[in-house]
Amino acid sequence: MTFSFTYQRMCTPTHITPVYDTGFTPAQSEAMVSTMGVVTKATLDRIASSDVSTKDMEVLELKLRRIVELLQKDLVLLEKSSIASLNNENQYLKSQVQKFKDGFKDEVQKIESHLTLDLNLEKSRIREEFTSLDQRIKDTNNKIGTEVAGLRTQIESQKSEWLKYFGGIIFSMVTVILSVVLGLWRLIK
Repeated sequence: MTFSFTYQRMCTPTHITPVYDTGFTPAQSEAMVSTMGVVTKATLDRIASSDVSTKDMEVLELKLRRIVELLQKDLVLLEKSSIASLNNENQYLKSQVQKFKDGFKDEVQKIESHLTLDLNLEKSRIREEFTSLDQRIKDTNNKIGTEVAGLRTQIESQKSEWLKYFGGIIFSMVTVILSVVLGLWRLIK
């Protein structure tokens, strides 16, 4: 199969004018178009020389079908092994995630138990502090109560002493007054 492609078909004003319009000179445009014609002809001749006969084409088609069948088998095997590999990897990842979850749960439980312990210790410390303060307040109240009772006792004893002295003074005054009155009465009588 040969192509009848000639230089004259490429060197027409329709092919040269667009090249000329892009800024090339007429000689440059004609040289460029003629070079493209030569390259195109050489390419088409090469393609024509490498044409394959129908028999060769059938043989090639059979070879390609066999290769495609082998590739399909390989793809099926590869797909099966890929699925098995993906399943194994998936199981491995699931086990890793479960280990992570378990480890995370353990850590959370440890933290919770430490926090609970710390809170309980703090509560106990605060209770002890309040108990200590409460005991000191009770001791202070008892001390105040004892001192107040002692002061009341002193006041009562002072009062009793004062009443004795006052009573003694009044009795002495009454006795002196009576003796004076009696002495005056005897004098007058």
